[in-house]
Amino acid sequence: MQRWKTAVPMLLLCLLLCACSGTEDRMQEALNFRTGLLEAEQCAFTADITAQGEEEVFQCTLDCVVHKDGTATVTVVKPEEVAGITATVSQEGTKVLFDSVQLDCGDLSGSISPIGTPALLYAAWTGGYIAASGSEEGTTLTRYLLGSGQEERQVETLFDVAGTPVACEVIEDGSVVLSCKLSNWSVSP
Repeated sequence: MQRWKTAVPMLLLCLLLCACSGTEDRMQEALNFRTGLLEAEQCAFTADITAQGEEEVFQCTLDCVVHKDGTATVTVVKPEEVAGITATVSQEGTKVLFDSVQLDCGDLSGSISPIGTPALLYAAWTGGYIAASGSEEGTTLTRYLLGSGQEERQVETLFDVAGTPVACEVIEDGSVVLSCKLSNWSVSP
């Protein structure tokens, strides 16, 4: 009887430590991903974005290149009516370029726009607080926090078994305001 009194708490402690180890592994994966991005000159990907507006849903596909300084170059693939338009998003603002005509769109830092999504994701991945990371069936879901209080945004990123980001959601005030599927991921040293 005395053995059971000692064995049960020890088994529970072992199970708890095993569970913590898995979480630590996921957190380490998130840190390794961040380190890889910070050491790279740029990352590139295609983003299929769905943004929830106040009255309508906007969908687009963008080819994205985000540079080490956080500046993103984004080219619209879909909708076809505006395909080929390129925008540069930086901390100084957004500039849209089409057929050599440049339009300054001002500072978009206070709002989430599909054009600003790549820069927002990069900011979360490289500098956001890693709030949680867990795994299921080989994939990993990591939650990044940007800002605080009323300005806080959550960026949840799903990584495949190879550690490549494949989907993201941006959450404000408990609601998903933007989601995207990522493909064609590459990192340039």
